[in-house]
Amino acid sequence: MKIAFHGAARTVTGTKHLLTLKNGKKILLDCGMFQGMGRDTDRLNLEFGFEPSQVDAVILSHAHIDHSGLLPRLVKDGYKGKIFCTPATGTLSEIMLEDSAQIQEDDAKFVNKRMLAQNKPLVQPLYRLEDAKAAMQRFSRVEYGQWFHVTEEVEALFTDAGHLIGSACIHLKVTENGKETRITFSGDVGRYRDVILKVTRSISAG
Repeated sequence: MKIAFHGAARTVTGTKHLLTLKNGKKILLDCGMFQGMGRDTDRLNLEFGFEPSQVDAVILSHAHIDHSGLLPRLVKDGYKGKIFCTPATGTLSEIMLEDSAQIQEDDAKFVNKRMLAQNKPLVQPLYRLEDAKAAMQRFSRVEYGQWFHVTEEVEALFTDAGHLIGSACIHLKVTENGKETRITFSGDVGRYRDVILKVTRSISAG
């Protein structure tokens, strides 16, 4: 198994971590949008660093755009699998991704007024509302504390990360050649004694 980091490296946005198993299966942990990276932002959001159509499954830790914001683009570019998340993350993601799509379209419309005036090529939004809706059709909601199969070789479990409603640490059991390896992706972790959110559960999982 190999792990490749395609975002949230030397920065806190654009979270995308790709697990590639020995048999070639690929599991993507989060698919976040890069934000605030200056001139590089657009380029980074257009270049995944891997082929979306070759990813077998996506597991989403929470709905914040720096963790979920490129899911519509991923689906638009050929991803055909499921997107696993908690029920609350699914509900929040629908609101946030549709809002993000509207922002993409409005920004492109604004820029294109200048492009038309200067007789320059028009820009395209990263994705449109229809792409966000298509991505939501791939969401598969799983409650906290329930092991579920992601692929034949990979099981996953969500525990409450206390960061946002529905946010989760992702615990994985990966079986290759008869050997089990356990990995935990914390996502963003909340604070103890928060007056609204539940206390972050122990990172360890049974």
